[in-house]
Amino acid sequence: MLNLFLHQWLETKRSLFWQKSVFVNILSGIMGLYFLINFLLLGFYADDLIQSVYQESNTIRLFSGFILFYYLFDLFARFMVQKNTVLSIQPYLILPVSKQSLIHYPLVRSIFSFLNVLALCLIIPYFVKVVVPGTSPGFASSWFATLIALMFINNFIIIAIKKLDAINPILISIFIVSIGSLLYLNFKDIFSLSTHFSAMIFFIAEKPIMVVIPIMLLAISYYFAFSSLRKGLYSESPNNREAGSQGTFSFLTRRGQVANLLAIELKMIFRNKRPKTALLYGVLMIPYGLLLLQNKADDYFLILFIGFMIISSIPTMYAQLVFSWESSHLDGYLTNNVTIVNYLKSKYLLIGLLTITSYLLALPLVLVHPELLKIHTAMLFYTIGVSSTIILTLGCFKRKPISLAKNQMINYEGLSIVEFLMIFPLLGLPSIIYFILNAYDQSAYAEYGIGLVGLAGIVFNHQLLQAIGRLFVKNKYAMGQGFRKN
Repeated sequence: MLNLFLHQWLETKRSLFWQKSVFVNILSGIMGLYFLINFLLLGFYADDLIQSVYQESNTIRLFSGFILFYYLFDLFARFMVQKNTVLSIQPYLILPVSKQSLIHYPLVRSIFSFLNVLALCLIIPYFVKVVVPGTSPGFASSWFATLIALMFINNFIIIAIKKLDAINPILISIFIVSIGSLLYLNFKDIFSLSTHFSAMIFFIAEKPIMVVIPIMLLAISYYFAFSSLRKGLYSESPNNREAGSQGTFSFLTRRGQVANLLAIELKMIFRNKRPKTALLYGVLMIPYGLLLLQNKADDYFLILFIGFMIISSIPTMYAQLVFSWESSHLDGYLTNNVTIVNYLKSKYLLIGLLTITSYLLALPLVLVHPELLKIHTAMLFYTIGVSSTIILTLGCFKRKPISLAKNQMINYEGLSIVEFLMIFPLLGLPSIIYFILNAYDQSAYAEYGIGLVGLAGIVFNHQLLQAIGRLFVKNKYAMGQGFRKN
């Protein structure tokens, strides 16, 4: 295994990217050092900060509860930025190297990730300054071991989840919505998640023998990560072939050209990293909208805006790069017997499908804020009938390609001024409807006006798609040339 680490170092040292991007590497190093120093200071002064806010002399229990929120953020950050390292070990499969060692290598290497170092910079200063002097050696060692075990559990769980994400992203969305719901219950004091988490930490720390529980959970998480990497070690393993067959959407391919084009795009989404990540960001906007509503319940215009954000988040996050998703194979559509209107209709149906998905995921919010039902319904019609038309129209002016395999986070590839301009008509039309009605003291009916405009767009969608099709024909060669040139 030591040879594998040596090879990794040599690969990094000899990489052309490392040599050509000196400025980027220096900037990344400065940013990394900045975060490390900030986390060290936060950990060292955490007790003073807690005392100033909560007037508590013994801050260990509160710190133990607050660390839960850091772990949840850490889990999300790892899901977004932590890379899957299976590909780095596949070249060794043809060499006389133990397969067990090959699987253990990326797991051991992940222990030294930057996110783990950040967590240590937060925990260790507080541990040395507060926990060690203020508690018994047994309590301190058990407390520290529990937090470190939970940190590494996060690390290995994400490795397993990211392999699961390649098979079933719906489960990941459900997981994220569940976490968001628990956080909402905690902030509303319905169920204090942080209090129960802190009590669990203290229960283990006060009985050092119980530290075996987080250690066993750590071993289980390592086993699941090991199993997930072993299943994905071979690119053509039975599990991968089986997963591919499940994503063929054969029920669509037998229902005409439009359904077949829709099936192709759905396959593209489920098989590539960036479109899946874009949809995940859209899902995360739903619980974020709920948090925004807590202090805006008396402002009708802001409620309209938040309702629009919640319903349009998933379709807009994906559809803002419409046509760019096919930048690598748009020529295939241009040179085959594909009707332009059918091609656009498949995009229109996909946006509608994503909008309905967003509407269904947001239904639990109606239980908390019943007034959202009418607003969400109006925004459902508006997004399908109007937003989709605006997005497809402006999409005809795209010229920049994107790579499907890259992550969405901090990735500006394929983005242009078109995405910036798209915001104005999408938000502008509902705002105009609201302010016109507000001028006549009828602002309470704004959702009905927005919904009616959306319904009109749905009724006349065929005529609108034909108009967009004529624009697409005028621009398709320029789009293809731009995608090829870049």
